[in-house]
Amino acid sequence: MTVASGGVAGVRWFEINNVTSGTPSFVQQSTYQPDNTWRWMGSVAMDHSGDMALGFSASDATIHPQIRYTGRLAGDLPNTMGQGEAHLIDGAGSQTDTVGRWGDYSDMTVDPVDDCTFWYTQEYYDTTSSFNWRTRIGNFKFPTCTSQPTGTLQGTVTDASTNNPVSGATITVQPLGASTTTAADGTYSILLPVGTYDVTASAFGYQDGVANGVVITNGNTTTQDFALQPSPSGSLSGFVRDGSNTPIENATVTILGTPIPPATTDATGHYSFASVPNGTYSVKAEAGKCNDSQTDQVVINGATTHDFALPSRHDSFGYFCRVETPDYIQGDTALPLSGDDNSSSVSLPFTFSMYGQSYNTAYVCTNGHLTFLNPGSFCPFGNSSIPSTGTPNAAIYPYWDDMYIDSSSSMWTKTLSNPTRFVIEWRNAAYFPGFTADRLDFEVILYENGQILTEYRGVDNAHEQGNSATIGIENADGSDAFQYSFNEAALNIGQTAIRYLLPPSGFVQGHVTDANDHGAIAGAVVKATQNGNVVRQTATDATGFYRMQLPIGSYTIEASKTNYETGSAVVTITEDGTTTQDFSLRTPRGGVSPSSLEFVVPPDQTRTKTLTLSNTGSLPMTWEVTESGGGSSAPVRSTRSAGVRRLLHSRGSKLVRIHLSGDQLANPAWVGSHGKGQLARTPAGVPLDPTWSSVANYPTGIMDNSADILDGKVYSVGGVDSSFTILNHGWVYDPDANSWSPIADMPVAREKPGVAAVNGLLYVTGGWDATGTPIAETDVYDPSTNTWSTVAPNPSPTAAPGVAVTDGQIYFVGGCADGACTPSSHVSRYDPGSDSWDSAASYPTTDSWEGCAGLAGQVVCAGGVNGSVTLSNGFSYDPGSDSWSPIADMPFDLWGSASGGPNGMLVLASGVTNGFNTVTNQAIAYDPGTDSWASLPNAPTARYRAGGSCGFYKVGGSSGGFSPTPDTEKLSELDQCGAATDVPWLSENPTSGEVPVGGTQNVDVTVDTHGLTPGVYHARLTFKTNSGRRPNLAVPVTLVVPAYEQGFNSAGGAYVDGAGDTWSADRAYTAQNGSGYIQSPPKTTSTRSAIGGTTDDPLYQDARISAMSYRFTGLPAGAYLVELRFAEIENKRPGQRQFDVIVNGQPYLIAFDISAQVGKNYALDRSLYVTVPANGEVNVQLATRRSTGVPILNAIRVTNRPDH
Repeated sequence: MTVASGGVAGVRWFEINNVTSGTPSFVQQSTYQPDNTWRWMGSVAMDHSGDMALGFSASDATIHPQIRYTGRLAGDLPNTMGQGEAHLIDGAGSQTDTVGRWGDYSDMTVDPVDDCTFWYTQEYYDTTSSFNWRTRIGNFKFPTCTSQPTGTLQGTVTDASTNNPVSGATITVQPLGASTTTAADGTYSILLPVGTYDVTASAFGYQDGVANGVVITNGNTTTQDFALQPSPSGSLSGFVRDGSNTPIENATVTILGTPIPPATTDATGHYSFASVPNGTYSVKAEAGKCNDSQTDQVVINGATTHDFALPSRHDSFGYFCRVETPDYIQGDTALPLSGDDNSSSVSLPFTFSMYGQSYNTAYVCTNGHLTFLNPGSFCPFGNSSIPSTGTPNAAIYPYWDDMYIDSSSSMWTKTLSNPTRFVIEWRNAAYFPGFTADRLDFEVILYENGQILTEYRGVDNAHEQGNSATIGIENADGSDAFQYSFNEAALNIGQTAIRYLLPPSGFVQGHVTDANDHGAIAGAVVKATQNGNVVRQTATDATGFYRMQLPIGSYTIEASKTNYETGSAVVTITEDGTTTQDFSLRTPRGGVSPSSLEFVVPPDQTRTKTLTLSNTGSLPMTWEVTESGGGSSAPVRSTRSAGVRRLLHSRGSKLVRIHLSGDQLANPAWVGSHGKGQLARTPAGVPLDPTWSSVANYPTGIMDNSADILDGKVYSVGGVDSSFTILNHGWVYDPDANSWSPIADMPVAREKPGVAAVNGLLYVTGGWDATGTPIAETDVYDPSTNTWSTVAPNPSPTAAPGVAVTDGQIYFVGGCADGACTPSSHVSRYDPGSDSWDSAASYPTTDSWEGCAGLAGQVVCAGGVNGSVTLSNGFSYDPGSDSWSPIADMPFDLWGSASGGPNGMLVLASGVTNGFNTVTNQAIAYDPGTDSWASLPNAPTARYRAGGSCGFYKVGGSSGGFSPTPDTEKLSELDQCGAATDVPWLSENPTSGEVPVGGTQNVDVTVDTHGLTPGVYHARLTFKTNSGRRPNLAVPVTLVVPAYEQGFNSAGGAYVDGAGDTWSADRAYTAQNGSGYIQSPPKTTSTRSAIGGTTDDPLYQDARISAMSYRFTGLPAGAYLVELRFAEIENKRPGQRQFDVIVNGQPYLIAFDISAQVGKNYALDRSLYVTVPANGEVNVQLATRRSTGVPILNAIRVTNRPDH
């Protein structure tokens, strides 16, 4: 045994005697360690003279492991190895393997014949490596050991029935245990110690021959012949079939442990052995890569039959394979695909199903594989074992290797019928130039019933047989596959055909539609169940279509989607049949009228208007209303919480600035055009105060991912992983469990998409594809069903845009318009409620990689990179005026940071500063209430191009160049997220309810301007319903709080109209009151007749007549709405009253004839906007025209309108 001795390893040895007394006892023992060299892995033995030999490995810091031995003679001092040390061989290398195994073959043994010769075997290395050890065998003996007297045993073994020699018979000598075998002529010879022995001769097919009491004398030869009687025998035959009772041709049946050659099955699966000696045997049947082998115990006693049922190898989904008689089909339509690592899309002539998903397009790669998921230009040449989450997935690998379609190669397709098939052929395909001159024909044949046939011809050697290729099929997420072979010469020389198929199965397909509008329901979940267990599950495409392949039998098919009634039907699946099962799912269909609300309410007043909800759907509609926004165009107060104030005074990690140079400079472009970086991680250490914390690492190294938060969980999607693969994967982080979990894959892979969470859904658009092109497709993830659906495409997609949500609208600001990151100033706006896109005012500069957030009804953005210029400025967008205004500059330029809008602030963490030269861990926050920036604690790591979200989280990123990392960090206190807020000046009654089918419900909406300063306030009411098509009904609410409003009921008393607005009693203008009429002499008229066209009759039943003017003086600067109310209450006919209206000296209404327009006793309103300077006035004059009567005015109001 190996022990520690003097600080190095030594070999502890023992001599144990149990012969003398019958009880084992230690005779002697010691540790052999004569110097500072390590000696280990020992083995010891003793010869018949009592001499001992000890073998071991030896090494130290300057010596590679050597094989040495030492020993002691029987007369040496006890407890010593006194015979010195010898080298059997000196190794020239060491083992680098982390497993650390050694000495599997270490053994010291005494030769049983002379009982003097020691045989020693041990491991050593020729060169330093993790494998390829060598085994050395040597022998030696001590000169003092005298060999015992020996003699020779010899003889001949023959067949007793024919006298023919028996070759290969075994001669066993007991009790010595020595043995030998006969030569071709049946003779044998063996040297034995002097003594008396029992000798047995045995051979396959014969009964044993035994000779007892054979005497061996010193120096003499003893002859012992054997005539063996043949054993009785019988035939063995049977069939080899698979698990479905299908015969297996070319299967091999072997009778283990016998010299009988294996048998091969014919086309019927039959095998036979003509003669097998009676006895019990292990018989093994095997049939290549499609079936598991089977070994059975078979008793032979005369003619014997035994059948084998070899279980088919299958994957988790149920696919198995079958090797068939080749029938190679050449394509007849050239496919324009050639060169190295290139791919091309091919439209399939039928819908093809694989692993439960349906496809209409295949993407064929020159490297011997095809995928049904669009890989862009990505066509991997380096094969791997499957399943694997690495691309490609949803793939068929007839021969995945580094192939090359040169001028002597070609690609072909062909469509066939009876049965319907589609061929994709690689003809005379070459391997990548410089490796080999080998060439190969192979093809994939897709069957309409879902079967896959791969065929090969011209296979000439082990390389072409696939010793560097992957052959098999794989599902869409790389979690399941049928791997026929991996880097194994598995194909037959010449031709091979491999069919992949499922147990007898058929299809169910159909469309899922909305029962209200009969339109397609995309992303509906369709399940096939038996006895309550889900057998298959899929989702509908953009047209509402689904298709599933199912084993034959009866199933319950269910179609469901959030806010829809689940549809259910029982179907029977027949072999290769297609059953159509459509579903029309009922759901509410909500509407709201009017679609927007506008209030103009002076300070310290309230107003109420009514919205009407309707349900024209097919199920009752439940609803609840939430508020968002509420901010004013005017500056607002800072509302920092105590936690945020504490955070602003906390100390984070030490400041880290990673300075970059050369090819490691930070770069805003698409990763696909660059190589992987190699920069160190450079952590900043633990924060000095409890601010930032590291949470569970992302499941892979990641950068260019995008993230947002839903219901307290962080969702991160897309990006580039450590293998430089653009991902369609996503994960969700649960803070309670501190763990990431996978979510359903996006329909397309994206690098740095725009991502936003709105009303419980995650919206994803833009981002680069594998060619560096921004993606127009817009996809929506529903966490409640773990499904994606596709909505209206983005007409102006970019990568790395700034993203903000305000008033329920999603804004995508600027971004990279191409793979080189040409910056854009375009602002795309998406309305989830109407599934529609429009454009907002362009950003003031072209920009990308900026940070944005929706704050107090505004979109606030800062930083970014504009081509070769990095930015420190920022802007705020007002949806009401559709305009951008500058905000305070950041303290330094910053781009590629993690950003979000927690706690009413725009937060930016890490990123690139100092142009493109420095990656920093600094964090800053913009407060719109103070129009200022404040420093936040430094993050633990400096990263750029990371995912960021409210909460506040920083996920992944690179420390420079392109080096994805899995780090995930959280900044405390910044956890107020989401657009829903309580707007203090807004209220609703009721706030929830249920609308029956065909019914309506009124909701009163009240605004309260108490405490509000003049300005324009924007809010949004979102009615969250259980409607499937439009679950969220959005109503923008605009509140104008004017700095000035004065209305007069001309010639009448004070009046409150139906909208709740107060009209003052008419009065004459004075310098003191600043507003009123000027008329001399005053003249009025009135009527008690009802006034048409209005419900506010009192405003029109009194009037001031004759020439007059109204003055409103001392006004604040701004825009003013002048409203004039008219009614002809003196029974004037058309032409009898015509007058002019002049506003601030400018003609407004000329020859104005009320009766000519609306007749008598009917309301007629006119209004216009005017602009007034500071301390200005509005002067409205009504002038008489010659011989056409006198002017009349029933009411007038002047209102400051800051929204104009």
